[in-house]
Amino acid sequence: MKTSSKTAAAAVAVMFALAGCGGGGGGKSASPETPIATFDGKNLDPGNLGVTGKPLPKVSAQQVKALVGTWLNTTKNNPVQDSFVFNTDGTGTWQVQAKILWNGQVIPAGTGAYRLSWKGLDPNEASFWAIKLTDSGATLVFQGNQQTYKKSAGKTPVTGKTP
Repeated sequence: MKTSSKTAAAAVAVMFALAGCGGGGGGKSASPETPIATFDGKNLDPGNLGVTGKPLPKVSAQQVKALVGTWLNTTKNNPVQDSFVFNTDGTGTWQVQAKILWNGQVIPAGTGAYRLSWKGLDPNEASFWAIKLTDSGATLVFQGNQQTYKKSAGKTPVTGKTP
């Protein structure tokens, strides 16, 4: 199995584990500095998962202002404790206990709706790599696991650097 295939398989397994669909376990654990999967077009072969899309659009700070900060999973009895962190330049990460599951860019897709870049591309459709702000922007819902996240009152990033 190619390295890129192993990386993709690990990312899919983690995603299903977080979504409560099984498929977790048995994979290598990434260090906090090494993402399990980096969907920026550099680590994975775009043909590997049949991903198609357009180049990423430029995103202004105003378009992502409501997202900036750390969003913590609020699911009761959540053993995973995953979170999203979004920066003023539209970049962000989805992480679990300091392991990065996704990093990339958010793409505005309507009022309070955003697509997440996939392997350095704009997937051009909401799919499960999308988020939506609800409750007047107080809650974030991730389509990948249908779980809700609330903004942390702690320190929020203000630079374009992903943690």
